[in-house]
Amino acid sequence: MAKAAGKPRSRAVRSERLTRMNFDTDILIWAARGRAWAQSLLTTTPNPAISAAVWMELVQGARNKSEIRMMRAGLLDLPVRIILFSEAITARAIEYHEEYALTHGISILDALIAATAVEHDAVLATCNDRHFRIIPSLKIKVYRDFLKEA
Repeated sequence: MAKAAGKPRSRAVRSERLTRMNFDTDILIWAARGRAWAQSLLTTTPNPAISAAVWMELVQGARNKSEIRMMRAGLLDLPVRIILFSEAITARAIEYHEEYALTHGISILDALIAATAVEHDAVLATCNDRHFRIIPSLKIKVYRDFLKEA
């Protein structure tokens, strides 16, 4: 398997099982929009982490390079680790995608986000569990009630 070019950033981890809670993209979006509950969640959770797929979703939603730079700067201000894809994460994501893409509409990135949490024995924090609740081995914490305050 070919190695990715360049060194991973200092906040990235490969396969260490350091995290207890991984965050879905929506939590980071709410934090970026200034929602105190999301910002507090990211700053008070021990060893918070995101899958590299979450970063990819954030970049995909950016309107220009300036927004990407602002997101990167904001993320680096938080104590959040980016977990890179390991062979185990990739294999599990492939299983999830094959099993649930046609029946439940799980996207490639959501399969990677779920696989990252499962492989790191972490809880996935999200506001929308629609694509995740079909995965029996995934532990999910839904923060839907906070959206009423948004």
